[in-house]
Amino acid sequence: MGKSTADVTILRGLGAPFQTLPSGEISNQIRVKIVNRTGGPRDYRIELAGAGDLKLVAPQNPVPIEDRRTETATVFVIAARERFADGETEVTFRVSDGQDFEKELAYV
Repeated sequence: MGKSTADVTILRGLGAPFQTLPSGEISNQIRVKIVNRTGGPRDYRIELAGAGDLKLVAPQNPVPIEDRRTETATVFVIAARERFADGETEVTFRVSDGQDFEKELAYV
């Protein structure tokens, strides 16, 4: 009782922390770990809340996850270089299953 139907954790990407694209934009690899606790399969959509000029690139979105399984999706957040202050910018991820789960998580 009282448990959420999913757990979501935002993790740094593996390898280089960022990449400068030919356009001059900065691309950050992020891993989104999702645990499905619903009792059935669900498709979890990953978005950027209040994205403005940010772009999210996800090879697979939504991410299908069977009940009681964990999947880690790799996504890329692309931002203009000017958006960063002291090498950091904050983004907010929204993960939802289109049914009864939605969570927003801030990430620097």
